[in-house]
Amino acid sequence: MLASDESVRIRRMTEADLAKVKEIDRELVGPGQELSWPLRVEAHWWVYRGMPNFVAEAGRELVGFVMGDIRGTEYGPDVCGWIDMLGVAPRSQGRGIGRKLVEAFCHECDSQGVRARVVFRETDKHLAGFWSSIAFRKGNIMSYELKPRALCDTTASQMPSRVPLTRSNLTRLATSAPASGRRARASQRAG
Repeated sequence: MLASDESVRIRRMTEADLAKVKEIDRELVGPGQELSWPLRVEAHWWVYRGMPNFVAEAGRELVGFVMGDIRGTEYGPDVCGWIDMLGVAPRSQGRGIGRKLVEAFCHECDSQGVRARVVFRETDKHLAGFWSSIAFRKGNIMSYELKPRALCDTTASQMPSRVPLTRSNLTRLATSAPASGRRARASQRAG
């Protein structure tokens, strides 16, 4: 644990930090915690090593990290900074280290004129509390899911036989009708 007078230094991550970052990540991802990023730390590093990845040091010990990238997406109009992984060693939590790491990432985003974003599971109340405490607010990107069983539960009788060919109707048909019904209606429209 950090002594209250021990200073924390934030610096850019280097390849030499990967072993300790992986060690912290292993401490954090266990029973009761949800895996927040499916890629291994090394894979993220090799893909995004030029991006705003930072570590926190207390004395000579690495005690936290933030990894992310700045990019656009296919589902959003703007380029922004995405925080992909954030971790603080359990024995060093509660000292503002996570906040300092996020501030370093956000400073990099500010210098490039982009906003910072993070995505996490809505059910993770611990993360929601953390991000809210440092002024992050719910954004405008929303995730929708379709469970595989839902396709089987919709019958062709629930769908109209002729539907105008609009983008929204095609999307609705593609996501709500059983596969056999979609083929039948597609051939009706084509003929």
